[in-house]
Amino acid sequence: MARRYHTAMPLSHPQMLSLVSLLRSTDPDALEQGKELMAVLSRDDVRETMAAVGNLSGCHLSGMLLAGLSFRGHNLNGCDLSGSDLACSDFFRAHLRRANLSGCDLTGANLRQSDLRQTNLRHVDLSETPLTGARLHRADLTGVDLTGADLVGLSALGVNLTTACLIRADLSDADLRPSVLQSTSFHQARMSGADLEWVLVHAYTGEVLSPAGQPAGSEERGAR
Repeated sequence: MARRYHTAMPLSHPQMLSLVSLLRSTDPDALEQGKELMAVLSRDDVRETMAAVGNLSGCHLSGMLLAGLSFRGHNLNGCDLSGSDLACSDFFRAHLRRANLSGCDLTGANLRQSDLRQTNLRHVDLSETPLTGARLHRADLTGVDLTGADLVGLSALGVNLTTACLIRADLSDADLRPSVLQSTSFHQARMSGADLEWVLVHAYTGEVLSPAGQPAGSEERGAR
């Protein structure tokens, strides 16, 4: 369950930096102290802290209530945001490489042009999350819901889409080479111009659905 803010506690800039240091700590007591402080901050203080610091790489922010905040261009590489409420948050051009976003609420969030390489997005609902220009190379999208998602031109080399749902998704001109697609649903997905060469041999049936020499994205197709 996401932690909620309770009372206002204005922070100076040095205190903000100290808080971020606690949230990066590998010491369990220091980390717990940082999380307890986050839990009592006012929403404005949290917003100001995120804006003032910018570099939140390696921070432990799991289970936090961070909905509606701006992380535009922020460094969140290696950050643990698992189980956090990130609804309507702005990650435009944010750096989230190797971050853990599994189980997050990203409803209405903006992930356009964000760096999501090697990011853990397991079992996240991305059906209404803009991903235009995002980089998803080798990201883990196991069990992700991308129903009807606009993935035109998506660059996602080596992405893991095991059991993911891409029903009615638009994958036109997307590059998914070579990805893991075990039990992935592409029913009624649009794949015109998509580069899926050899990808579909990873489907749970083992059947090669994109024969050698025949471009996988040469026409719309549905596969389950």
